[in-house]
Amino acid sequence: MVDDYRKRRRAALRSAYNAVRSSPDQRPEALRRLFEAELARGGVTDLTSERIDEMIAVARAPGRAAARLVSLATQIAGVFIGGIRTASRQAWMRSPADAESFDWPADSASYFAAVRRGPDSTPLIELMLSTCQLVGIPEFADLPEPVRLLELWLDRLPAGERGGPTPVHVGSSTLGDIDENGQRIVSAMFARMSAPRLSIEGYLIGADAAAARVVAELPAGV
Repeated sequence: MVDDYRKRRRAALRSAYNAVRSSPDQRPEALRRLFEAELARGGVTDLTSERIDEMIAVARAPGRAAARLVSLATQIAGVFIGGIRTASRQAWMRSPADAESFDWPADSASYFAAVRRGPDSTPLIELMLSTCQLVGIPEFADLPEPVRLLELWLDRLPAGERGGPTPVHVGSSTLGDIDENGQRIVSAMFARMSAPRLSIEGYLIGADAAAARVVAELPAGV
């Protein structure tokens, strides 16, 4: 049921994004009516006015792919069973401007790849614990630890380095690297896109900086 909801939500957001991008009437009030109508047609009625304005602004930005909106909307406005999933888009953790999001296949489930923390990651984890938004997500509903939403990004590795560890970055810092199966999925994602960097969602699980773990959410069906 949750997967069906996520598919419908992504489809509605993509449709609203494309409608705004292609509308000949670019007046703000007209774009809002159009965006809200597309969301309502897809059964998405829970977004606040502020979130809609933010998503319309992303849709109107030049050079943005539809996938970018879907990823942002998933971060800032995805309501799931078990809680409200909202963004912790702190300025210090934003991905580079040339980092693009991947357009997930509609029927893809999530693979949560373990991020192996680097030896100097504890101060960064402490910053995340103090600033990142707590979220509820069904896959982690049974965990006793708190879960926080992260914005992570990855570099497209040069040909000679492929097959090695894939570094995981947060803002201007390196957090660690991704597990082997995650590396395979990331390689497949990069093979389908031209961007030099990839922006992905991650989760910080736990409340203790030394013991907390990080996972990256990737499309399992790629």
